[in-house]
Amino acid sequence: MTPPGAAGPAGGAPAPEASLQRLAMALTLLSLAIIVHGSLYPWRWQPPPAWGPALQWLLVPTGWESLASGRGDLIGNVLLFIPLSALGAWWQRARPWPWRWLVFGLGGAVLGLLLQVAQLAIPGRSPALSDAWWNTVGLVLGFGLTGLVPACLRWLRARLHSAHLGAYAAAGFWLAMAWWPLLPGISGWWMAVTWRQLWNFNRLSLPDAWWQAAGVFILAQALRALPGRAAVLLLVVLAGWLGKLVFSYTLPASMVANTVGWSLGLVAGMMAWALRERQAMVLLVGVCLAAMASDALRGLGLGGEAKPAQWWPFVAVLGHQRVAYSLGLLVWAWWITALAAAALRLGARPWPLWLGLTFALALLEWAHRHWPGQQADVTLVLLPTLCAWLLHVAARRGWWQPRLNPPPAAPGTIPLAGAAPGRGET
Repeated sequence: MTPPGAAGPAGGAPAPEASLQRLAMALTLLSLAIIVHGSLYPWRWQPPPAWGPALQWLLVPTGWESLASGRGDLIGNVLLFIPLSALGAWWQRARPWPWRWLVFGLGGAVLGLLLQVAQLAIPGRSPALSDAWWNTVGLVLGFGLTGLVPACLRWLRARLHSAHLGAYAAAGFWLAMAWWPLLPGISGWWMAVTWRQLWNFNRLSLPDAWWQAAGVFILAQALRALPGRAAVLLLVVLAGWLGKLVFSYTLPASMVANTVGWSLGLVAGMMAWALRERQAMVLLVGVCLAAMASDALRGLGLGGEAKPAQWWPFVAVLGHQRVAYSLGLLVWAWWITALAAAALRLGARPWPLWLGLTFALALLEWAHRHWPGQQADVTLVLLPTLCAWLLHVAARRGWWQPRLNPPPAAPGTIPLAGAAPGRGET
């Protein structure tokens, strides 16, 4: 047995420190991906007629007003770049400080400037040299916070190695849907408009409120076995609600449906905790089926000429409705995964379940060819396969238990490492 603090099998860093370093590397790359996404969104390209005047306009300040393009942009440009330098500097802590300053300091500043230049070719974006300056401020602040990184990484690693990782992943996925497309605006004027719309119940959409309630109900059942589940559920939903206020893409009218739906979902989800787990899983299957059916049957009507179908998956994600389309795919993946997980825990056989879901969605997309206002797309038919793979990985790693009462191990056998123990009904 390797004693504590000893080197790993390859003679490198100790295993705990090596896992922290891999986690820091992953978070550094994730931070980089978020920065690029936020800078190049909505990923549409229209180069300026002449690059020379455009670059001159960007790179030559015109006065003190060019120090910041707005309070929201200033805050966002600073905060987005803090994790990049903090995580990157700790990840590469074995290298000398000058090297880290060169890569994550100077390199990060150059990245910020190049992203502003790229925004000249993106319609609807307002590049400014001041944004690159504030990016550099964020990088400098990140270097100062490097000492806090190890404690944060250890806290996160404890959650990632927990048997409740599936619940944490569900909470993170729900937050991603609530904040989609993950582009902060931080506009005081927009927050005020959105806040006023919260009390305009004439704009309440009951179908939207129902779908939002169903999503929170599913989240509540995903957190069912988590210690402190009520506090975690309330914090996650509150974070989703507050995030809606700082994302400028959110339509103010949708906040009414979100608030009403999430409140109802909270109450219903917590009430379902009082049920036996088998009863709660049956109720969850019903909620998922009702949500999927009510969304799939919108604008029901057959007739007319058949419209061409989109046979290439995920092509519509690159279209003009990419935000709405990608969010719709996330919501359907949420419903399908929850439905399959609940059915499997109730004892459903995997292959008939996945084949049935795939066939039902294929039939639905075939009907959409004759459906007014609908576009048949093969992408939705592929979601059950993706969800099946995710649940398979989660079960193999012990993050999720696919049976309410798994059969006991045979006498004399040793359970698989990492497998979660069976949990009977409460």
